[in-house]
Amino acid sequence: MNTSTEISLHELMYWMAEQNWSTFAQSVAAQYAEKGRVSDKQEAAARSMYAKSQARSAARTSTDPAPAAELEIGLHVNSLGSIIRVMSTRNSRQLVAKGLVRDGYGDWQWEYLGKRGLVGLSADTAMTAAQATAWGQQYHQCVNCFAELEDKRSMAAGYGPTCAKNHGWVYPTMAEAEVILAAREAAGEVTL
Repeated sequence: MNTSTEISLHELMYWMAEQNWSTFAQSVAAQYAEKGRVSDKQEAAARSMYAKSQARSAARTSTDPAPAAELEIGLHVNSLGSIIRVMSTRNSRQLVAKGLVRDGYGDWQWEYLGKRGLVGLSADTAMTAAQATAWGQQYHQCVNCFAELEDKRSMAAGYGPTCAKNHGWVYPTMAEAEVILAAREAAGEVTL
């Protein structure tokens, strides 16, 4: 069957017959099957219905989330710069998302977004260690678990050792942390 909005009357009536959710579609298709014709008004309404269906289908396709095989469970940064946590449902059959937001008290929390939060995410949007570091150094908390960054290694990394291990991010040695923090202090970015 032709997928453009310009289809033959016969194809249109075949499509209408398949729309079992609509009594209008069923009655018009039945009339066409019985008499071999429909009124101009019925045809116009059927074409309008078909065009709207095609437009909805195209819109759904363009905003469908990435297939689960392409997404990593973990933190992602979408095209708007929002931090999104991708996770599996309890039955592990579907991926869903939570977005990082501030609540009314200024505390960070994860807001459930469901599947719509997956739109635009891919393997390429996985949060990098550099992005996690920048967030952690700005807010003095781990972006993943919101733990306060208290020791030198965590302050230098921008996240703690557990989250580093879970996400595959590098966690500095004490000597590396001291160099990083000294450079940040010299640049006026941090006070020890």
